[in-house]
This record gives sequence, structure tokens and C-alpha cells, in this order.
Amino acid sequence: NIILKNLLTGFALPCISAMGMPKKFRTERFRKETPEPLRFGNDGKFRILHLTDIHQVMPEMDDEEDKIIPAANDIETQNVIETLVEKTKPDLVVFGGDNVSGYWKEFNYELIRQTIEKITYPIRKRNIPLCVVFGNHDAEEGFHLEFQMMMYHEYADCRSSFNDADVYGCGNCCLTIKSSKSDRDAFALWLIDSNDDQKNGYDCVHDDQIEWYEKRAEELKEANNGTPLPAILFQHICVQQMLDGYKEVTADDDYTFERDGRYFY
Repeated sequence: NIILKNLLTGFALPCISAMGMPKKFRTERFRKETPEPLRFGNDGKFRILHLTDIHQVMPEMDDEEDKIIPAANDIETQNVIETLVEKTKPDLVVFGGDNVSGYWKEFNYELIRQTIEKITYPIRKRNIPLCVVFGNHDAEEGFHLEFQMMMYHEYADCRSSFNDADVYGCGNCCLTIKSSKSDRDAFALWLIDSNDDQKNGYDCVHDDQIEWYEKRAEELKEANNGTPLPAILFQHICVQQMLDGYKEVTADDDYTFERDGRYFY
């Protein structure tokens, strides 16, 4: 991931063209000249809409000949996103991972482009800022997350970055929200990639990501007169410490799940 991310700067676009990567988004009419900083409203509020595990597919992705179920799901998904955005009127939309179901064999780069364009359309047409973390299914069939991030960035108000530092994964970044009364950073939003190791099963946050987080958090603290900046962290796969809340059992017990050879209920 780190190597691929570094290559993007120099020659990603020629490589994408050679691989049959899709045409760029037709989103110019949604673009802003320069996105404004995220900022609390005069009422002291900042509303975030968190959309996760959309698992969006296209009607072409169906093992059934009539393709009725995916077509219906596709329409329903768009309606749900449209309704949620309209009702909540968010200041920011966060896509929380498994945004597309990358395990479908029919997926190709063009279908991924169309899928991302569909799920972001209700946000883009309203000029609402968005950001994204990835899950364990977005790139399951080998569709690189860096390429998907480029598709999200075809919308100029995508606030994510490929990575704020040279650490493992894609999309590790920190966004700050300004105070309603000044340009002081009043809140932090952490976006951390929980990664996906297809060879060895689902992955987790790596040590260098934690080190980056600790260093950046300390910088924000110092800039805030020694007081830690309030924050929310978004990542797709739960931290491994969540296992402490489960009962460890044997493989013979019912309704168990396995992690690193241990079984939990």
C-alpha cells in the first residue's frame, strides 16, 4: 500500500489508463472553487451523517438470470441515501467502509466508478463535504483502494486524503472542525484504515498508524494550549480490544466466531 501510494504521484494516471481504468467523473457542475474549512454552526452544532456497510452493487452483478434482486437493491439504496441526506441535512457525510461489495466477480473498474458515483450523488449534488474510510470488502477482488480514493476525489469537496503520513493503509487522515466564532480548531475527526489482508484474512490497524495518530494528536494538543482536542474516530473493523468484552469458548460451542485460533461468544 505504501509503495503504491507513493507511485500515484508520479505516474498513476498513465498506469490507470493502461489498465483500462474508467473515465473521470462528470461532476464539474458540483464542484466548489475552494472548499471552506469545516466549521461549527452559529448554534454550536456540527451534524455528521455516517453511512456504513452500504455494500452497493450494480444490476449487472447477479447470478440470477432475471437480475431482479440487485436491480431492486440498487434503487432502494439510492432512495435510502437520498432520504437520509434530505432529512438530516448534514454538515459532513462519512462513508464508513464496505461502501461497495468488491467481492462480486463481475466487478471491474468501470462498475466501481459507476457505483461510487451513485452512492455519492445525493451528497455531491447538494455540495456537502464528504470523507471516506474503507472496509474489508471494498477491494476484496483486488481493486486497489488508492484507485477508489481517486474516484472519490473527483468530487472537489471530498475531504479525505490518501494518507496524512507514510503509514500503512489508505485514507489515514485527521480533519479538524473550526469553532463557530474563530479559526481555532475546536474538534478533530480521525479516519483510520483498518485494512484488509486477503492472504491471511481480515486485518487490523497497524502499529505505525497508531504512532502517527499519537504524534498528530499531541500536535493538536500543543496547538490547543495543552488541552487534548475533543475527537471522534472512524474505522471499519472494531479494535481488537473489543474481544475483551466477549466470553472465550471452544470451537464446539454454538454461535461462535474465531480470531487468531481463539473462539468467542
